[in-house]
Amino acid sequence: MRRTVIVVSLAAGTFLFAACGSSPDSESTWSSEDIKQRGEDLRREGDTFAAEIFADGVVTEDENWDAARGYADCMIGRGYAVSDLTLNPLNGLSVIVQADPSGRSIDVYNADEMECRMTYMNEVPAMYKATHQEVMDDALRVAVGACMNDAGYQIRDGATNHEEMIPDQAEKGWEPQFISCATDLIEELYPTLPYFSY
Repeated sequence: MRRTVIVVSLAAGTFLFAACGSSPDSESTWSSEDIKQRGEDLRREGDTFAAEIFADGVVTEDENWDAARGYADCMIGRGYAVSDLTLNPLNGLSVIVQADPSGRSIDVYNADEMECRMTYMNEVPAMYKATHQEVMDDALRVAVGACMNDAGYQIRDGATNHEEMIPDQAEKGWEPQFISCATDLIEELYPTLPYFSY
């Protein structure tokens, strides 16, 4: 069975830490002062976890993982089994985790998941992604590049992520071909990964 490239399935007990709701847009440019201001706004709104992280104007890799661990611990505390946290090989920024909702109604699971996500994951991963460059895992980057080249798409020299792999004159079918290559190769190279997304 092929995985879907973009997956956020609460019913299946999976959640990708990525931008959502009012979180920072990954296309935006955030200065240190902007991040500090966002932290002050969040503190007034009661989001003390993100406010503390944003107070110095930067979100570090360790803080991104702290947010993911906080979410996982929160779900564990509610009685869910949680998979190991895994760095997304497609972007090198998102943290992937799977919680098992077995034995719970979907309404109970969704309520628990939302509370844990809003406490730990509402802002931090999105800001981390918005302020750091995506870098595809080396093995995946080489394999996807070869797959794209085999399909007739010339990948830019030195490309390290999805966006940089876009040809200078991207043809209409570039994105579907990239998705096809990435889907097949992630399943092959990372067979234990619960799912993946941009």
